[in-house]
Amino acid sequence: MSQGLKVAKSVLLTAEHLSWSTDGNLILDDISFAVEQGSFTGILGPNGAGKSSLLRCLYRFVKPEQGIVTFDHHDIWQLNANDYAKNVAVVLQETPSHFNLTVHDVVALGLIPHKGIFARANKADDEKIAQAIEQVGLAHKVQQNFEHLSGGEKQRAVIARAIVQSPSLLIMDEPTSHLDVRYQIQIMELAKSLGITVIASFHDLNLASAMCDNILVLNQGKLVCQGTPKEVLTREMLSDVFGVCAHISEHHQHKVPHISYYYGYIQVSVNMENSMFKADTVKNNSNASYALASKSQANKTQANKPPATATNNTFVQKKNGAWLDKKHISQPAVTVLVVLVGIFSLFCALSFGAADISFADVWHSVWPNEAGNDAGFIQRIIWELRMPRAILALLAGSGLAISGLILQTVTRNPLADPYLFGISSGASLGVVILIAFTGGIFTVMTPIAAFAGSLVAMLMLMLIAGRRQSQQVESMLLAGVALSFLFSSFTSLLLYHTDPQAVTAVLFWTMGSFSRAQWENLLFPTVVITACITFMLAYRRQLNAMLLGDESATTLGIKVNRFRLIMLLLSSLITATLVSMCGGIGFVGLMIPHIVRFFISQGTVFGILLTALVGGIFMIWVDILSRTILVNQELPVGVITAAIGSLFFLTLLYFRKNRPS
Repeated sequence: MSQGLKVAKSVLLTAEHLSWSTDGNLILDDISFAVEQGSFTGILGPNGAGKSSLLRCLYRFVKPEQGIVTFDHHDIWQLNANDYAKNVAVVLQETPSHFNLTVHDVVALGLIPHKGIFARANKADDEKIAQAIEQVGLAHKVQQNFEHLSGGEKQRAVIARAIVQSPSLLIMDEPTSHLDVRYQIQIMELAKSLGITVIASFHDLNLASAMCDNILVLNQGKLVCQGTPKEVLTREMLSDVFGVCAHISEHHQHKVPHISYYYGYIQVSVNMENSMFKADTVKNNSNASYALASKSQANKTQANKPPATATNNTFVQKKNGAWLDKKHISQPAVTVLVVLVGIFSLFCALSFGAADISFADVWHSVWPNEAGNDAGFIQRIIWELRMPRAILALLAGSGLAISGLILQTVTRNPLADPYLFGISSGASLGVVILIAFTGGIFTVMTPIAAFAGSLVAMLMLMLIAGRRQSQQVESMLLAGVALSFLFSSFTSLLLYHTDPQAVTAVLFWTMGSFSRAQWENLLFPTVVITACITFMLAYRRQLNAMLLGDESATTLGIKVNRFRLIMLLLSSLITATLVSMCGGIGFVGLMIPHIVRFFISQGTVFGILLTALVGGIFMIWVDILSRTILVNQELPVGVITAAIGSLFFLTLLYFRKNRPS
């Protein structure tokens, strides 16, 4: 411990000589302080002072270039991420609100550090979640879509999530920025009543004065003063740091400093040259002189203000999709309905084709009603041709839907799809390279070649998109489309020099086909897709946390980069397996997650399984169309999905364009 830094015996967190810079700019400069256990510490400072950067160093989102942060006398970077998340909860200033997680789903994320991957929430967990939601006043919106909440309601939901996390230290970055006066007071009093250590940044100095035991003041990355509100909140500090003139009095209730600002005045240095304002009146005090800004400047400032439409924002959001906010949908009823539709679709797949078979004959072939029935012509058609094909279509639809859901979740890109991201094209190129150099068509090496091609596509995609999350959504989509065209051109070039007898079969396969479906070929895709869905179900909470942004996920103990890489590899494995079996089939991973998302939250076990099942049913019907839409001919299924997907994509873009931001 450095000399000059006074540390109490009950200290919980310390920062010693912290320095951090980005892009060559020094953001934090030699900051040292200590936080006592059970205290409420506020961080004040003007915009750009380094408040959020300091908090990010405290909750391990950025690592300082110099200095050390200790929690309970341990270097926080030496602690396990999950163990640190059990003790430290974070409420961020802004929380992304993608997709359709409900308020309950978001609050339940606080259980992540305390639950194993297969552990389910028990009765005590449900009671803790309900109590936290009640504490922040959102009990009446527990099943409402988080995306459709107002800014203040979102902030209260995130605070409820932090309460569920049961931390010993709560870090809040401007937690009252979106709240009205009533909830500003209630939330701060709630945080203070939790009996834990709290560190929060503020812009409201009077609220900080009323709530905080100690205050740190930052300016230009330096810690300029620290102490109790009475020691810190002085006219001199307000003048030097914030550049305002104020009167300091004692609050009649809390007996803490209360700040009254002199509105309409700006601080002007005595020797200021080339001032932007003409002073009409100058008032001297012990700190500085103050001048009244010119009336013309005030009018100009007022004219530049954007129109006040924020009051209507909530109404507009409710109007656009309010019927989706509360999902009064019985899960058993939906399950029964979808299973019945799936059985009906399977019977249709076994019935329709070049030779139509009645439902009665299909029934008798699947469940013979006479013992010792010999397998006839109809049974051979059903069991040797149509049943393997229907199962492969079910697997392909389920796998592509899950792959798309994974991509949309970990990239927070609602337009993500294995086809649009170039993963399918990369896998196809890998298979075509194998065919071109070995001469064999669809050998045991085909899945390996497809997986290698998909990995190359994913690696190139990540390298091109870069690491800046603010640009990643647009970059990944554009890079994916470019890579898709690039791989397709190489595929066409290789096919041009391939054996002409093999070209026709390969071309038909590249456009998507289930003609290779045989019982002996179904084991591998079944195992891969089942294993991937099981893995996804085990890490469903972590996937939900990724929807709230990398920073939120990190504060919940998730190693974001490693987890994202694992999930992207999982998506590549599913895509490569299916491409090796049935070629490139586009837009399924884009459409199905969006369709299911309209009706139910996909952040649950039920939502994930429903996505897989709906994807399988959709692909069964696409296969039926491919075999029946033309007489005695079979269309590639990729042609049909591309036609449907293009219309869906344009519709999706239209509604996103006309949706309030």
